[in-house]
Amino acid sequence: WAVVKYSVNEEGRAENLEVVSSEPARVFDRAALKAIAQTRFEVPTEAGQPVTADNQYKKFVFEIDQDLLDDVAFNRRARR
Repeated sequence: WAVVKYSVNEEGRAENLEVVSSEPARVFDRAALKAIAQTRFEVPTEAGQPVTADNQYKKFVFEIDQDLLDDVAFNRRARR
């Protein structure tokens, strides 16, 4: 998993991206940052005017398919 802190700007895009925690450390950081950067958000408003929404957080949980891991391990053994 990885937790990303970000702001949503007046155009609904994420900016000021930062991974604040992850487990295992740094393994999924790049994927989480890429996912949040590609996301388009509803434009935040205040009194009907677009504003930046700071200090937003999103936790990304990654799961690895056990069958895929088994296939990779089998293929590595087969090449030896």
